[in-house]
Amino acid sequence: MEEIKIDKEISYLIGVLHSDGSIYKFNNKKRKRIETRLELRIGERSIEMGLKFKEILKKEIGRDVNLRKIPNTNMYSLKTSINRMKELFEKWNKESVINDMSKENFCAYLAGQIDGDGHIKIKHNKDRIIGQCMIRITNKTSLVELRKAIEKFTVSKVHFVKYKKAIAVDTCFYVSKKNIEFLEKNVIPNISITHKKNRLIEYIKKRRACEDLNPNLKVSPERASEAPYSIQVKLQA
Repeated sequence: MEEIKIDKEISYLIGVLHSDGSIYKFNNKKRKRIETRLELRIGERSIEMGLKFKEILKKEIGRDVNLRKIPNTNMYSLKTSINRMKELFEKWNKESVINDMSKENFCAYLAGQIDGDGHIKIKHNKDRIIGQCMIRITNKTSLVELRKAIEKFTVSKVHFVKYKKAIAVDTCFYVSKKNIEFLEKNVIPNISITHKKNRLIEYIKKRRACEDLNPNLKVSPERASEAPYSIQVKLQA
């Protein structure tokens, strides 16, 4: 198959693939062959992301696939065979693929990761007029390449949070003066899930309003990011 160029659309698709997607082998007994399949499995609150993933598959890959509700659950699934594109998708499924992405493409990729496994956490700091906003991306392992790319393009300090009683690691960074404009112009427009996008937009609006009233407003999070790892006892919702 002809190589498909990685653009913004494909970069977003890869971000979602790295978060909520999976590639697996399937024994097709009817056709008597082993197939390589792509699956995206999501909850109800992620349908907007699933529909965008579906549109990109159709537009960029030429696959028109339905997003179906899984019976007796609140989950939805999109499945398709990728036998002819197996090598391409296996290449895209490696975290190292982001190393060669342009800034524009990485921003779309990061939006896909935020839509998939991202959480916008607003802290209620007692010593601050406005709490800090942390973007957390949860995975089974430390996303080292993602950390490098975030620090490269956003000039943000990134740290990992490991959980003792869960097989999960959060890749975390704060919304700060160093990256707020970058996120606003480059990442947020690519986020598909409305409640995540709006949470970031509202935080930035509130923060800017407070800063206009008080130029010396304390919201700097630098101290929290000095250590590359921290430990928490349980996985937060």
